[in-house]
Amino acid sequence: MQTFCYIKQNKANAMLSNRLSKTIVYASRLRHLSAISSASLKNCLQKSRYTVLPASSSLPTRYYSDDNQQHYQLPPLTDGRPIIYPNFFKTIKGFIQMHFVIRPHIDQDFSMQEFIEGAKYAMCSVSKALASEDYESLQGLVTNDVINTLRNKINTLSNEQKQLISVAEDDVTGMFPYEVGIIFDDNKAEEKFIEITVISYIIKNRKNLTEEVDSTAVISTDEELKRRSFITNYRFIREYSKKSDNAWTINYINHFMPDNCK
Repeated sequence: MQTFCYIKQNKANAMLSNRLSKTIVYASRLRHLSAISSASLKNCLQKSRYTVLPASSSLPTRYYSDDNQQHYQLPPLTDGRPIIYPNFFKTIKGFIQMHFVIRPHIDQDFSMQEFIEGAKYAMCSVSKALASEDYESLQGLVTNDVINTLRNKINTLSNEQKQLISVAEDDVTGMFPYEVGIIFDDNKAEEKFIEITVISYIIKNRKNLTEEVDSTAVISTDEELKRRSFITNYRFIREYSKKSDNAWTINYINHFMPDNCK
């Protein structure tokens, strides 16, 4: 079973990704994922094309060719270190943790593919609730300290910036687990926790952009694509014990635009 699951793109999306990689990606900032030496990971990456896209660092500017629309930046939602790239050592460690610890000794039915699918749905649902400031719906899914942190930050955003938080499933171009951790309680041997950090790459309104590329075969400007590009970091945790059958909860959330991470 493959450790990582990536969102497959159709032919139009593949054309867009190829074009983006030539015109937008900063070679000095993006570590080419094919450099990862793990054979299984390399094969998986070759089948799934996705790109980390830098965003414009300018303050509100014109958006597309419509003078009535403007571009707004989304600052990071938390002060934690933004995670953009895979880490080779964490990748290998996560593979070992899943195949030699989690499945044999903690959760025999654990599937990374199913987890990523659930994480995608959760990320999209949570992001929409945050954009609409519906914090009540996050109770039980997101920890209270994270909700309070995000509430304080979102209160400082404009309405236009808040809308940039929302993520549609069709806008997700790639997802992968960045780190898999296992936490043991020294005082309670029967209690174990699994914690997984997931990185997602987003292109806002990607469907509309893809249709435009298909019909004209021309991307108007690099800036147009940069302004649509976002990355999210979500960390999920679940308790495993004989007395508990808890679901996954989220104990860290960050949304940001890559240019804000320079």
